[in-house]
Parts: sequence; C-alpha cells; structure tokens
Amino acid sequence: MNASYEKVTSLEELAKNTDKTAQSLSEISLISFDFFDTLFGRPLTNPEDLFDIMGERFGIPNFRTIRKSSQAEAFQKMHQRGGNEITVEDIYECLPQCDICPAELMKAEIELELSILKPIEEVFSLFKSLRDNGWAVCITSDMYLGESFFKRILKAYDLHDIPLYISSTCNATKRDRGELFNVLTKRSGIPAERILHIGDNYTADVQRAKESGINALHYQPKPELLVTTCPSLGTSLATGLLHYNKNGITPNSFKSFGYIFGGPATVGFLHWIAQRAKTDSIDKLLFISRDGYMLDQINHDVDHLDLPSSTYFYGSRTAFTLAAMNSNNFEEFIPFLLSGAEGLSPEELLERIGVHAPSEDIMKDLALDASVKISTSNHHLLTQFLHAYRWEILKICQRNRRAYFQYFNKLGIKAGMRIAIIDVGWSGTTQEAFERMVNVLFDAEVIGYYFCLADTPERLARENIMKMHSMINSDEYPAELVAQIHINRVAIELLFSAPHNSIIGLYPSLESIQPLHDAGRGESSNLNHTSEEINAGILDFYHDFSSMAQYGISTASLISPAIELATNVHKSALDILLTVKGFDAWGSSRNHK
Repeated sequence: MNASYEKVTSLEELAKNTDKTAQSLSEISLISFDFFDTLFGRPLTNPEDLFDIMGERFGIPNFRTIRKSSQAEAFQKMHQRGGNEITVEDIYECLPQCDICPAELMKAEIELELSILKPIEEVFSLFKSLRDNGWAVCITSDMYLGESFFKRILKAYDLHDIPLYISSTCNATKRDRGELFNVLTKRSGIPAERILHIGDNYTADVQRAKESGINALHYQPKPELLVTTCPSLGTSLATGLLHYNKNGITPNSFKSFGYIFGGPATVGFLHWIAQRAKTDSIDKLLFISRDGYMLDQINHDVDHLDLPSSTYFYGSRTAFTLAAMNSNNFEEFIPFLLSGAEGLSPEELLERIGVHAPSEDIMKDLALDASVKISTSNHHLLTQFLHAYRWEILKICQRNRRAYFQYFNKLGIKAGMRIAIIDVGWSGTTQEAFERMVNVLFDAEVIGYYFCLADTPERLARENIMKMHSMINSDEYPAELVAQIHINRVAIELLFSAPHNSIIGLYPSLESIQPLHDAGRGESSNLNHTSEEINAGILDFYHDFSSMAQYGISTASLISPAIELATNVHKSALDILLTVKGFDAWGSSRNHK
C-alpha cells in the first residue's frame, strides 16, 4: 500500500509543525529517523576513508582493501545460511590473518566510529526538538554495528531510551525488501500509515518505506553543505570536518582555504618537526617569520609534541643578509641588492632594505630619478651608485647586526648550540643568509627544516655545505611532483604566512627588539587580512582535528591537500588565489602589478 501522507515535504516545514496539535501532523504518531548521513555523519567525503585511518594507525597499508573484502565475504556467508544482515563480528571473522588480533581491530574500528561521528545539525536539532515537544521518535538504520553502539553514541549526547530498530540486531534491512519497516510497525504497535520516516537514501528510506505503507520524507542536504569527492585521505578528512563543524566558515573563502589546505599542512609539518628535532638533538627551534607564524601559534597550544625550546624569530633572507654585510664584503653582496629589481625605481631598490634615498635633486643628477626603471641595461649605473652610497647602507647593516646580537642574547642562544630554523622552502637561501650572519656573531651548528626542498641548482650546491632536511623532496616523492610544487610555490607560501608585513631588519633596544617591516610597493590585496583569514581557518582545523590526533593519521596524509593544491588537483581553488595581489614585497613596485 502506498502512503498517502504528503503534507510536510521538507525539514524546515516539519520543524515549524513540531507542536503536536499541528493539523499537518495530525495523522502521525511516530517519527523515525535514519542514522548514518541523516542524523549523524562521518567527517569524511567517503565513509570508507575510515578504513584508511585504521590502516595508518596499525601500519596495514592495504587495510581498506582487506576490510572491504572481508565484508563482501561476510555477506556471502550470510546468504548461504539464509540470513538477512551481517554484523561487525561477522566481518572480522572473515578477516585474513595478520599481525594484529581481529578482535583488537574490531574494537578499534568501533571506537574510531564513536569518536569521529558528528551530528548533522539541521536534522539532529529537529530530532531533539520533536522529542522535547512530546513526539514519539525512533531510529531505524541499516548497519552492521549493533544496538550497543547506537546507545553509546546517543548517551554521549544525553539521549536515553530512544527506541532502536537496527538491521544487524533485527536481522532485517530497509534496503533490500523493507523488512526492517515491518519490524518497526510490529514492535512499536503503531500502524504504518501513522509513521513518518526520514532518511537520505531514496531507495532504502523513501521507496522501501512507501512500499511498506510508511510515510517518507527524503532528506537532501542543502547544496552549500555538500562536499566534493577528493583524492586523498587528508583532503577527505579536512573537507569532512569542515562540513560537520563549519564554524561559520563561508565556502570558497580564505578561511575555508586555510581550513582545508593550510590546517592539515601545518599540523603535519609540526609533527614532522617534532620527530626531526628529537632525532637531531636540537637545543633551540626558530620559527622564522613569516613562514613559522602558525606553527609557533599551534605549538604553544599543544602539550604532547615535546618540542625543544622554541620561539617565533623575527627575520628574513633580507634582514639576515644585511646583518652579515660590512665594508670588507660589501662588493660581493651587490648582486643580492640588485636581485629581483627589474621594473623597480632606484628609490624602491633602497626602500626594500630600509635605506632612505638621497634627495630627489641628487637622484636626478645621477640619472636615477623616479622615472627610471631598473633593467639589465642600467645595472652598471646602479652598481656604481650602490658602491658610492655604501656607507649609508652599511649603517643599516651595522644596526641589524647589533640588534641580532642583542636578540640572540635575549633568547638565551649561545655558542655551541644546535639550532634548527624552520622555513617553508625551497633552496635554502634564507638558511644560507642566517648562517652567514651567525658566523659573524658566534659559533653554532645550524640545521634547516623545510616543508619542501626543490632540486634547484642552488639547493643542490648548498646541500654539500649546509645541513638541510625537508618533508617533501625528490628522495621521498617523484621528482616531477616536487618540481610542480616548486613551480606553484606561492600557493604553499600563502598557507604559511603571517598577519604582518615582511621583516627586513631589527631595531636594537635594551627593553625589546623591534622589527622593521616592508609593506611593499604598488597595488596589493590587503595581505595581512588575507593571512588572518587563512590562519583562522588553520586554527579551526587544528581544534576540530585534535580529537582525532590519537588515531595516528600520518604526516603524509595530512600534507596531501597542500600537495594537491600545488599540483593543480583542486582547480576550483584557483579563483581565490587569483584575487591575491602584491604577495612578494621584495619584487613589488609602484611601476607594475
């Protein structure tokens, strides 16, 4: 018999009629809810990604395949004995022999399900509202997990004595012939036509319900709540957590960008740093600005990483290089001062190192006024000018050197220490500048920790004289992939940024060290606000992910969304990246965008 109940067609309409006297619900005595993907959901874009988490936790690379095969075998045995549904015990009885006891794996899967399941708020709030308003509600679910599982998770949300109709317990399903709905009507004692069932699966929750004479409402998530299928466990987890926690995050915003790509990368990188620092017996970790900003922020919020003493360290390749310059080596640094200067004016060339230019009249007399654009054709003229103006430049270099000496003393950094500097990548330029500066001040062993090191000629040359380690490199990943990440490195750098401008030097002070910032020149897109939004998303991911940290999700899985971003897997992210302007202060100019 087909159900005739058609008065309420949406969750919103049903929510408006929770008063038991409502005319539109006068024919209904019991409202049944599907559980998975209706009342609760896993924060994963594919439910089977849960098996990948299990595999990573127990070191079983092909666990997903093994687990799915065992479930298929359990179904075969069920049919042979004339049953209608399997149980989780049936599945693990079919698991092939491995180093881990099947009972331990089964218990771990149940505990993982319990820990990651999240209420789907729009349905869950309706469920509670109906119950609080005196409506009879129940849960009707096809699932191999037994009633005890459902009671445990409902108890965690202070929901007790909810009638449960679970396929594995009742040996009847919704999906096949709708027998579970017959169990529902028989055990509840309520006629089918006075029951309304709500669920997301059209065949099992709507078609089979109506075939059983039960009224049905098809739950379909709002389009903005849908997430796309993603290729990796890390992206599945990030998009899933965002879907169920949301935190007021607007889709396709910089905050969502930070949540999905920056959050996992930051957490994964930080865990890798902790392991590496222990191996290298590091005395002091320096999270170099701006790349280390969120790494430092989250590090202060984590108790279990056991990192050595660390600090967010004000500096950059520019600041460190200037501190290493003096009258004896000035000439060899002129190529650095001219690097990336094409299109800049001579005045801007000095601005980006914190040096004031001579007066306009003097610059005009030198044929270096604001109308001049630097190019290879006038490098010889700029070289002569820099040499003549070196004493003004060296004043800034001396100030930086004195400030960094005070800075190191204030931080308790001494000769003989093993220091690790944290940088996003790519060729070790900042580390080289840092080591050159440190060698002027005191003797220490410096090691560089990187998110990615590219196979550039500069990096390969530095590798022979500098200690450098990275999460991503061509020894661990295909060289083609590393090269693609390097090409699109700005996308990664955007994930590891700070809500302040580039630091090009320090001011010495007895009380505190004050950084000198470079806001860049020309048009920009409020990069500090962009970084704030991205970092807010990173922080939200970290807090949402914290409850799952115990399950041993690998750093490789956590950094996979960022790798996918840099290798053009997520082409939809391009639109938001294209809104960023003036990202590189060093090469920025009022002369060009």
